[in-house]
Amino acid sequence: MPLMTSTATTTELKRELGLFDATMINVGTMIASAIFIVPATVAAAVTGSLTMTLVWIVGGVASLLGALSIAELAAAYPEAGGQYAYLREAYGQAWGFLYGWANFAVINTASIAAIAVGFARYVGFFTRSPLSEAAIRIIAILSIAALTWLNCRGVRLGATTQNILTTLKIGALGALIVTSFALPGGSGAHMHPLWYSASGAGGAGQWIGSFGVAMVAVLWAYDGWIETTYVGSEIIDPGRNLPRSIILSTVIVIALYVLASLAYVFVLSPAGMVHSDLVASDTARVTMGAGGAALVVIAILISTIGANNGIVLTAARIPYAMARGGLFFRSQAFVHPRLGTPVVALITQ
Repeated sequence: MPLMTSTATTTELKRELGLFDATMINVGTMIASAIFIVPATVAAAVTGSLTMTLVWIVGGVASLLGALSIAELAAAYPEAGGQYAYLREAYGQAWGFLYGWANFAVINTASIAAIAVGFARYVGFFTRSPLSEAAIRIIAILSIAALTWLNCRGVRLGATTQNILTTLKIGALGALIVTSFALPGGSGAHMHPLWYSASGAGGAGQWIGSFGVAMVAVLWAYDGWIETTYVGSEIIDPGRNLPRSIILSTVIVIALYVLASLAYVFVLSPAGMVHSDLVASDTARVTMGAGGAALVVIAILISTIGANNGIVLTAARIPYAMARGGLFFRSQAFVHPRLGTPVVALITQ
């Protein structure tokens, strides 16, 4: 089939991303809106401050173990496409083909759309009246179009944007953590109960089940540590920088998430978190007033647009890699000779 034959392009992706760039891509993709919302779900499942903290630690360790495994593969196969390339090499082209198509048609496209809609809904916080569904869709589409255009202009521009947005979101989350402990409103008394105690006849089985429910939400919040592998062919010294960035980014996010969880419970208490729709906003409102809640919304906007920028930047490398291997439409392998980006793959993802 001529559209899906292996092709060699006159222009290839260049190695322009360093360790800091790769780390910021992963951190920025992992930290979206989950850490501002999910702790309430965890509190509802296991109402105990130290039990909640344990869930975040166990989820972080599980993610780190996965990251360590992927780091080994990334060092061995520093190619565009990341997990697509690993599946292709391990199990053959059929599995790589299925994974690549699933990402192109459902996984990454749905993630980009969902995060964009979330971003658009939070924009409504600053409008005089609630946004209509049509307005939300328009804002979401425009945000995706803007990020696509930006990343078409060059991987260096896309990475610099990611570095700025990720630095801002780390700073915002760090400020929220510090103010939660430093400003009036929080109390060690809010930490009680310390441990979740299963009630009724369920006993240990109920405790394990509740812990597992909380873990589902936590693992979703940690998702994204594989993202930088998709741009493996654009990382400088990938044998060193790829695995380091994967491990470093996961450790950074674990630290931020555990501290954020402790900050929320220090201010709101486990019971207060259960009844909170947006724990980060309610925490900031207690310590800083209404202005603090508005700052959290700004942080969420930065966080969601930053996460989407990371996905837009990296996800297009999967159809690009598939096309170069003859498993996708060959137009997806086109790299702009001046901009050095897979513009067709970026536009169609």
